[in-house]
Amino acid sequence: DNIALNIGPFLEVGNPNAPFPDLNFDVDWRDTFARGQSQGDFLTFSAGNFPLSALNFPPPGTGADIGQLRGTLTSAEAVVNLANESLEGDIVVERLGLGYIGAGKLAGKVRFADSLATLTGGELQLNENSYTVNGRVAIDGPEPVYSADIQTAGGDIQGILAALSIYQLEDFRR
Repeated sequence: DNIALNIGPFLEVGNPNAPFPDLNFDVDWRDTFARGQSQGDFLTFSAGNFPLSALNFPPPGTGADIGQLRGTLTSAEAVVNLANESLEGDIVVERLGLGYIGAGKLAGKVRFADSLATLTGGELQLNENSYTVNGRVAIDGPEPVYSADIQTAGGDIQGILAALSIYQLEDFRR
């Protein structure tokens, strides 16, 4: 296990318009890692082997009773704009799931800005089937609002229904 963090120097303490200080970090904990370095307003980082359950999303009490996010972020390469608090990058998640919904491997481009997270150019591997996924989660209200577009060229509807735990007509009521 290792944590290394270098910050500074702070050029103008107390000035909200002062540039961000240089930052670089290197964290290794068990199999999880995160490494990053800033240059001006931009922080470039990579991370991997991160258990998504540690995010505790969605948080308890939000009214979103679908269940918790799970899986392992096996690879992430991203850039954070510290000035406007946005993020863009590429991710790979293994054994992705949300509550009773289970999926396989998901890879794609992510963006977060203005309380909106988006996935574009996503590819979801579910058993032997492959699906193209684009989605978004808005977290600016009292409850997260989800939407997704899933397309397939060679997959079948049974794979999606199984991932959503839909086996009978009554299961659509969840």
